[in-house]
Amino acid sequence: MKPTTYEATEKDLNRPAGPSSAHEELYRGLFEHSPVSLWEEDASEVKKHLNGLKQSGVGDIRTYFDYHPEEVARCATMVKVLAVNGATVGLYEAGDTAALMANIDKVLCEESYDVLKQTLIAIAEGKTWFEADAFNRTITGKKKHLRMRWSVAPGYEHTYGRVWVSMMDLTEHELFAKELDDTDWRYRMFADYVNDVIWTMDMGLNFDFVSPSVERTLGYSAEEIAGMQFEELLTPASLEVAMAAVAEELAPDAMRTRDPRRSRVLELEFITKSGSTIWGELNISFMLDKESIPTGIVGVIRDITERYAVMEALERGWQAQKVINHLLQISLDDISRDEMLQQMIEHMVTVPWFTSETVGAILLMDPESNTLVLKAQSGLTGDSFRACARRRLGECLCGTAAVSGEVTFRPGEGEESSRQCQLAGARSQYCVPIMSSDQPLGVLSIYLDRGHEQNEKEMEFLSAVGRVLASSLERKRAIGTLRKSEAS
Repeated sequence: MKPTTYEATEKDLNRPAGPSSAHEELYRGLFEHSPVSLWEEDASEVKKHLNGLKQSGVGDIRTYFDYHPEEVARCATMVKVLAVNGATVGLYEAGDTAALMANIDKVLCEESYDVLKQTLIAIAEGKTWFEADAFNRTITGKKKHLRMRWSVAPGYEHTYGRVWVSMMDLTEHELFAKELDDTDWRYRMFADYVNDVIWTMDMGLNFDFVSPSVERTLGYSAEEIAGMQFEELLTPASLEVAMAAVAEELAPDAMRTRDPRRSRVLELEFITKSGSTIWGELNISFMLDKESIPTGIVGVIRDITERYAVMEALERGWQAQKVINHLLQISLDDISRDEMLQQMIEHMVTVPWFTSETVGAILLMDPESNTLVLKAQSGLTGDSFRACARRRLGECLCGTAAVSGEVTFRPGEGEESSRQCQLAGARSQYCVPIMSSDQPLGVLSIYLDRGHEQNEKEMEFLSAVGRVLASSLERKRAIGTLRKSEAS
C-alpha cells in the first residue's frame, strides 16, 4: 500500500543518536546497511474507516470495493508514512525523502490498485501479515516489479497504528544499502518483526546477529544460529556457490573497481533444523568503515521454496512433454513393432528425473496363451530377464496392473518374498497398463531406486506414456493389416 501522507519531520531524521548499548549499535548498523526498502506506516485511520463500513452494514468488503473502486484510492490517502529508509529513496529514484513524498502520487500505476485492494481486504479481515507481488513506478517513470510484505507491529494489532512494510525489487536484483538515522527501538522492531531473516557476520564468517525470524524459516532459534558456522546451514553445492561469491567480491580487482556499497543476490539451498531443505534468496552486502574497507557482511534471506517448486513443476512438465513428443516421433518411423518398442523403452529409462540406473521393460499380451510376453527391455539381465520373459495375468505387479487397468506402484522397502519379477536390491517399481478399449495390450514396467517414492505427477505422466504406447501399437497393427490387404 502506498500512502500519501508523510509525518516524520526533518528534526526526526537528523536527530543525533544518544548513548546506546553495543546491542543497540548492532541494530543501528543493521538498519543503516540494509539493502531492503523499508517503510514504517500508521494505518489506524484506514482501520477505523473499514470498521465503520462494517458497522454501516457492508458485509462483503471485497464486493464493496469491486463496485466502489474509488474507495480504494481514498483509503490509500488515509495511510501515514512515519519513516522510510534510504534504500526506499534509491528504489524510487528520488533525490531524498522529501522528493519521494512530494511525488508519491507518481508511484502508483494501474496495476497497483489490485494489490491495494487486497491489502485493504486483509486489514478489514483483521490479518496482521500480508504478502503480494506489486507494480509501482519510480518518480522518473520507470516501472518496478516488487515483492511487498507488511506486518503489524506487536501491540498495534487492534489499531494498526504501526505497520512495517518491506519492498524487494524483483526487477533488477540490485538493492543498495542506505542510511537511516532513527531511534534505537525502531531498529529493534525492524529486526525482530520483518519476516525475512536478517543477519550480520564478521569477516571471519562468524555470526554477530541473526533476527528471530530465523526460527520460522529454518527452525533454529537465533541463539542456536549464533553458535553455528555458516557452512552448517547450506548444502555442499550451495556452500560452494556462496564461498565462491564471497571470494570474488573480496578479490583485489573487485574491491578496487566496484562500488563498495554493492549488493549481490544468490539463490541457495539451506538446511533446516529438521534436516529438510528450503531454497532461499540471499541478498548480501558489506558493512564498511570510513575508508570503505569491509568490516562485516549483512545478509537478508527470503524463503523462495514455493517459487522453486513452481519452477520445478514447469520444468518437469516441459520435460514430460518432450518425452511424449519423442515417443510419438518414434511411432511414426517406418520400423517394425518390436524395434519401435525397443527404441521407446531405451528412451524411457533416460527420463531426466529418473536415475541413471533405471531399468525398464515392455511386455505385450499373447492372446492365445493369455500371458504377458517380454518384447523390449533395457537393463534386464540374468534371472531378472528370465523372470520377466513371460508372466500370467494377475501374477506379480505387471500382471496385476494389466488386470486392473491402473498404474501400480510398489515401494522398494516391501517384502522380497512376494516379488517374483523384482530386481536384485528390491527396487521401487511402476507398472503401467497399456490399454485399448478397456482391454490390456501389455504393460510398461519401470524399476527405480529402492528409496524412490510414489508421486502423483509421475503417475499422470506414466499414464500418458501408456496411452501413447497403446495408440502406437494400434497404429502399427492397422498399418500391418493395410499392407497385407494391399499385398493380396
